[in-house]
Parts: sequence; C-alpha cells; structure tokens
Amino acid sequence: MADKAIEADDPYELIAHSAPLRDAADKDEMMARCFIEEYAMMGVPANRIMQLFRSQAFVGTNSILQERGEPFIAAIVDSVFGNAAVQAEPRTEADVSLAVPMVNQHQCNCGASGIIPAPSREEACHGHGL
Repeated sequence: MADKAIEADDPYELIAHSAPLRDAADKDEMMARCFIEEYAMMGVPANRIMQLFRSQAFVGTNSILQERGEPFIAAIVDSVFGNAAVQAEPRTEADVSLAVPMVNQHQCNCGASGIIPAPSREEACHGHGL
C-alpha cells in the first residue's frame, strides 16, 4: 500500500482501460466468453447467466449485449454449455452462491416497465422511488 496521504480530491473510482488486440480479434466475443465460462464453471445455470447480461446493474456484461444483441450472447452460452468440462459436474441452482442485485417490479409513470435491478426500493426508479 502506498504511503501517500489521502487528499480531498483523490478520485477513488475505477477507471477502465482497454488493451490493444490484433485486428482480427473479436473483443466482444472474447470478453463475453470469458464471463460466461467463469460463471458456468462456478455452476451458474445458463438462464441465470443470460440474466446477468440483461441486467443493467452488470455494466460489463450488459454493454456487450447492448452492442451485439441477445442472439450473439445466447450462441456463446450455448457453445459453452455444450462443453463437456462444464457438464462434468452438474449443480443445481441451490448450489450456486452468486450475488445478484435485488430486483423490484417497476410501477411508476416514467415510461419504463418490467422488472428492474435496484439496490433498494427508494433507488428503484431512476432515483424517484416507486
């Protein structure tokens, strides 16, 4: 740990950086496959992995889905779950310990609909509550 004193204007925020890839590399496919394989090897079922990509609470996965579409993600999920290594030790959903944000049924007049991820009911609908 650094010995530098804490300053009031220190940003303390994560900053994402991309690494250069060879021109022919499909970085979206590589990153999506990495996420999917990691969760699959932890025993997370395919339908829960798709939920991680659909949820705006998970920026990394959701940004790939927004950029490339659900069929793109579903094809990778299907190819990963067709892998014998993933199927070697089947687990039930009860065996999986994965922190997923709480979801609340969206019930306001802002125009959005359906189930939305939210850390609390007060923050559920764009900050103005339900």
